[in-house]
Amino acid sequence: MPSAMLEAGGLTIVLLQGINPQSQVSQFIECYGPGVEHVAVRVADVATAVHDLRSSGLDVDTPVVGGAGLKQDFSRRDEASGLMLEIIERQAEGFAEQNVSELSRAVGSNGSF
Repeated sequence: MPSAMLEAGGLTIVLLQGINPQSQVSQFIECYGPGVEHVAVRVADVATAVHDLRSSGLDVDTPVVGGAGLKQDFSRRDEASGLMLEIIERQAEGFAEQNVSELSRAVGSNGSF
């Protein structure tokens, strides 16, 4: 899908465009309007962070998805805003196509698009 990445001051913002009505981006916009779909927080150990967040009451919605140098997990989508929290552990930069596909399946499998 078309995307643009902006980086400054240790922050990265990724803008995505849905290319068809079935894409997760298009479904998000249809349901919630344009806006922030998720915020990612980089951690040293995704399994420990997810365990701690679950213990504190965060509803984590996907299994940990891992690939080359990357592990990530998502919270359940907030019903009012649509916002999700991503917990991400990186040993390498970038996203492998396998991670993107696996993550899309994991998020989509629970009806969260």
